[in-house]
Amino acid sequence: MTIEVTQKLLKSPHPLIRPEGAVVVNSPFAPLQFIPVKLCCYAYLEPSTQSEGIIASITTESTLLIAHCAATGRISVSNAVAKGTDWSRYAQQLSWLTKDKNEEVELLLLAVTLELRHAETIDLELESTLRSVAETVGVRLTTKSIDLPPRAFSVRINKKNASTSIHTYSRGEMWNSLARFNEFNTYPVWFFVSYLAFFQWTINANFGGNIPLWMIYDGSNKDLLKLATTSNSTRPRPTTEDKAAKMRHGVAMERSEFVKERLPHMIGSVAAWGSWCAVCIRQDGPLQRCGGCGWETYCGKEHQNADWEYHKSWCKKNRKSTSS
Repeated sequence: MTIEVTQKLLKSPHPLIRPEGAVVVNSPFAPLQFIPVKLCCYAYLEPSTQSEGIIASITTESTLLIAHCAATGRISVSNAVAKGTDWSRYAQQLSWLTKDKNEEVELLLLAVTLELRHAETIDLELESTLRSVAETVGVRLTTKSIDLPPRAFSVRINKKNASTSIHTYSRGEMWNSLARFNEFNTYPVWFFVSYLAFFQWTINANFGGNIPLWMIYDGSNKDLLKLATTSNSTRPRPTTEDKAAKMRHGVAMERSEFVKERLPHMIGSVAAWGSWCAVCIRQDGPLQRCGGCGWETYCGKEHQNADWEYHKSWCKKNRKSTSS
């Protein structure tokens, strides 16, 4: 069954749209029964989930990957951000979609036109790469690519059959960044991108609380059952990085207010970026991990001592496992 793709022009009043320049403090709309997906996020849907589907934001930095297995009814939505992605993680995602059976998965690739994209994020061999990944896990993959229209800002994927609606807006209107979504199981994660800015995004999942171990990356891959806990404190980042985040993505850096006690340190393709100093984000040269928790990385003792005030509470809650 082919994923149906349609295009819809949204006009205000609508939960996802507001007049350009208008300030909306409290949304008059009820929370949307959809899982929101931003850049560097994943969402997974079982047929039994209570949500109606997924709403994914469109960016110029990534290609949106919408995968659907008709045999199992499972859907996954993720982003291919740049060249050099660790696609072994996506192979595991395909296995989840098919329940480890030799089933067919239809993959829809959505991206803005090449003229509007950043050169470093363009992977002209993406489709063939994904087909090769599918072969490693015995999944039959059919792909289809679509160029998004200039005013496309989000995509809605319905739970029933992955039918996809591309949302566009008129002149004088814009995406409503204050749109409210119903709360699902969410997992914050730090994501490092190539232009040296940190963003705290949300990894969205809806498994009824049962999160597969392959979604979790703990920095060493030796002790996946020991997840991290965190305090309500967060490490401050330079003002220039804060401004860069607002300029590039139109969202402000959010201070951590974790309502969950468990935090995956990294998942999926995030691992492909490697390690960096938590203070100066340096990646070259010798790096050393914190001796207490074995997770945070520093370029030297000086930066480790400078970071201790912010790292101390988290480190004491996450002592290094004796089995690692």
